[in-house]
Amino acid sequence: MKKLFTLILALVMVVSLCACGDKNTTADGTNPSETPSTGAPTEGKTDTTQPSGEGGATQPSEGGATTPAPTTPAPTTCSHSWKDATCFAPKTCTKCNATEGSALDHSYENGSCTKCGEEDTRVPFSDHVWQMDALNGNQLYRINLDCYKGIGMVNVSIWSENGQTGDPYQFEGKNYYENGFGGEAELSYTENGDTINLNVTTYDGSASGTLTLKRANATQYTVTAITGTIVSANITSAIQVGSAFTVFVLNIE
Repeated sequence: MKKLFTLILALVMVVSLCACGDKNTTADGTNPSETPSTGAPTEGKTDTTQPSGEGGATQPSEGGATTPAPTTPAPTTCSHSWKDATCFAPKTCTKCNATEGSALDHSYENGSCTKCGEEDTRVPFSDHVWQMDALNGNQLYRINLDCYKGIGMVNVSIWSENGQTGDPYQFEGKNYYENGFGGEAELSYTENGDTINLNVTTYDGSASGTLTLKRANATQYTVTAITGTIVSANITSAIQVGSAFTVFVLNIE
């Protein structure tokens, strides 16, 4: 009996030792602690890290790898090389075509521009008749300035929609007919470049006033100022700042 107990105890100890040995083995019977480390990546996996881009920034790419972040070139500015403005173009950079300001105004003298040489094709104020149509209520005043070498005359005709006599004159889509004489006056004027200063006085001296005109284009002058009375109160009321005198008759003899 004693021998049988000793044999059972020895069998239990053997079984216990075998169980402890199985805890340190893998499924293939090897012991991981006995497997030397090589430092190589595990089979079936790849190192997905690539060198970083500028500044260390990286971007994920297809497959999980990283690629350098794109860089944007610093903006460049033009060290301008300017060509002076002319009568036809503003100040312009010869490298990038940037512009500053505006084209110069022509400066005409003796029939041509002193800056660019272009021929002066504008109609001179002197030696011509300039006409304005001025509406005051239902009365249309046709005002003529006959100018000749610093002197001249103003004469005004009155037109209306009534009467139906004579040939009609169309103004702003309506027909007007001449039905009276509005008056006349003598004038004198001075020219200062593109500005004309006129003094207007009736022949009997009962009314006088001034007009200041500024050249608008080759064939027009616009009114920039009015003082006093131009021929009559009604005619003066019809003339507005900004209204224009247009050349009517060329080359008075």
